[in-house]
Amino acid sequence: MSSDCKILKVMSLLMALLGIVQIVLGAIMLFGADAAAGVEGVEDPVLTAQVGGVLFIITGIVYFITAALGIGGANKPSKIGIPYFVFAAIVLVGNLVEIALVEFGGSGSMIFNIVLAGVALAGIVFASKARRAAQDRLS
Repeated sequence: MSSDCKILKVMSLLMALLGIVQIVLGAIMLFGADAAAGVEGVEDPVLTAQVGGVLFIITGIVYFITAALGIGGANKPSKIGIPYFVFAAIVLVGNLVEIALVEFGGSGSMIFNIVLAGVALAGIVFASKARRAAQDRLS
């Protein structure tokens, strides 16, 4: 396994871990939404927590799918296809948008988004290099 494939696999495993964390946090938000009933400043805090939980679960699933495609691609770099790059680009762009929203008027921490954007970008770069090297070996 080339160094590019190893890095892609590590980035994909990290993204899988972060995807699982996101899914767990989303489930906690969704099923623990009743605890938000006393929050002031939000019109319907329970509904807000439930919607946030569902969004966390969906994004976690996208992260996990991206990771699975990256792990498969690291094992067979000639098979790295468009779906991996599309999912990784979605993760990258989504997290960059979230960083921009927080930076320009939102509130919250950007650390999770910065890490995910970096992991997605590294995955794209090293998957491209591994795929190109595998295609060069086959030609």
